[in-house]
Amino acid sequence: MSLLAPLKKTLKSFGIYLLPLPTEDTWPGAVLDREGQVIQHLTDLNMYEKTFFDPMNGKISTGAPVAASAVLDSHTHSTSVGAGAGAGLPRMASLEVGVQHASKVTVVIGDLYERKLVVGDEGESLEALDYLLLCNQNQDFMPFRPIFDIMKKRAAGWPTTRWVDLVESTVYAESIRFEFETETAVELEVALSTAVQVDIEAGIGVEHAGSTAVTWKEGLKIPIGYKPVRYAWNNRKKRFVLAWF
Repeated sequence: MSLLAPLKKTLKSFGIYLLPLPTEDTWPGAVLDREGQVIQHLTDLNMYEKTFFDPMNGKISTGAPVAASAVLDSHTHSTSVGAGAGAGLPRMASLEVGVQHASKVTVVIGDLYERKLVVGDEGESLEALDYLLLCNQNQDFMPFRPIFDIMKKRAAGWPTTRWVDLVESTVYAESIRFEFETETAVELEVALSTAVQVDIEAGIGVEHAGSTAVTWKEGLKIPIGYKPVRYAWNNRKKRFVLAWF
């Protein structure tokens, strides 16, 4: 069970899915497999003479973070401890130590933000319909043909079979605070101090203010989730269409 499990249903209602292991290697325009692993980034296709984004007639870049449309009823969730951090969170020594000592964890999620690909100097963001248009206009684009073949397995009659996702936006939490409840607070405080140093040496942004709580503060650097473009293949029309479900 993930420490963010109580949030999954709420996030999914906003079309947001947690990444299995957040890293800086996932950004808007990514193609993810069913396990949430990156297969390819559409922005990587710029290395070819004809790029995937030619129909947009503009330079593609990652836009600035904007407040997400998701509004959570509560940013605080308590969950019994018995498993690791789980989906949506990086591997952190401090979290592993915390769940080993605590009987309960309160997870406080900071504000959520989204980032999308934008076109040109105007910064107009690419939306789901733009991605479908690009896919349909680039069906003869050889560097992306293997991905198209996989995408076409998601036929119009079976739109819930998700072979790959196209990432419309990546979703970030400004901060996530973990408050560990335990009867051995002094022992946990010492253990967390050591574990936090391990995290910091590993390049993970985490804070520990000498208590039984730690705060992951990667901010807008590492996404915890994403919004996919939901599509299906219409074999009669030989084109991709949006699938709403």
